Amino acid sequence: LSSIPGAPLAHEFAWRDLDGKIHRLSDYRGKVVIVNFWATWCPPCRREMPMLDAVQQTYSDAGLSVIGLAVDEPRGQVRRYVDSVGISYSVWVDADATDSGFDRTQAIFSSYGGIGLPTTLFIDRSGIIRRIYIGELSRGFVEGEIKRILAR
Repeated sequence: LSSIPGAPLAHEFAWRDLDGKIHRLSDYRGKVVIVNFWATWCPPCRREMPMLDAVQQTYSDAGLSVIGLAVDEPRGQVRRYVDSVGISYSVWVDADATDSGFDRTQAIFSSYGGIGLPTTLFIDRSGIIRRIYIGELSRGFVEGEIKRILAR
């Protein structure tokens, strides 16, 4: 668990979602963003996904976006898992090996410490990382962080 008051801006990265649409973290400026690094083989990651989906639905009108960033897994495997769980928040995956100009999920994960999954970034409307949490999230903790950041 790490609290980062006045932390640096989250660095820019570009990704494709499961449908192939290109996203950049900077596209989310003006919103509170939760970036959750996860993998299909990670039991705590899988347990927290329905909660993150519920939080996204509850706070989206207040300006929250949840992004699930699947670390180093094939698009098809991630798609099958996401479809089976039925989450609605955006899930980003590695671009195809032939795609240039995209960051690799493992490289981004490593740049934020890369200690273990799940790892979650809480980013404010200005793109500043306000907290990095390593481990399984509880709804109470997530809502507390969201409310604290939204109140800034």
